[in-house]
Amino acid sequence: MVGATRLLLADLAAHGEARAAEVLASLPAEIPKTEHAPNAAAGSCRVAVAVCTAKRPGMLRLCLQSIASQIVAAQIAIEIVVVDNEGAPNNATVVQEIAARCRFPVHYVHEPRRGIPPARNAPGKLPFVRPPVEYRGDANPHSS
Repeated sequence: MVGATRLLLADLAAHGEARAAEVLASLPAEIPKTEHAPNAAAGSCRVAVAVCTAKRPGMLRLCLQSIASQIVAAQIAIEIVVVDNEGAPNNATVVQEIAARCRFPVHYVHEPRRGIPPARNAPGKLPFVRPPVEYRGDANPHSS
C-alpha cells in the first residue's frame, strides 16, 4: 500500500475512526520485524516510545495501532513500552493483542502508583531503555 494512504489511515485511526483502525490493523507490515530487532546493527538509532495509560483501553489500542503503522528506516530500531498506570494490570490483554501483530517489540510495564511522574519513570527501570524516551499519552497519540 502506498505510504501516504497508510499514513492517512493511521491519522484517522488516531482520531477515533474505528474502521480506519481495522483496515490499518489488517494490512501486512511493510518492513519485516527482523529489521527492528533489539540488537540492531552498530551505528543504528534506537528509539523507545513510552505510552502511559490509565483507564482508556480503546484509546490505548488506537494509539498503539498508530505507532505500529509508522514507516521507519531500517537503521532505526523502535521499541514500544506501555506503562499501565492503574491499580490493577487491566491493559495487559490489549497490549498482548497489539504486540502479537506489531512489527516493533512491545513491552508492558505495570506501575500501580498513580500519576504522571511514576508512570514516566517506569520505563527507565527496563535495561534496554536509555534516554531519550519519546512519551505519548493514550488520549492523544500526537501529544508529547
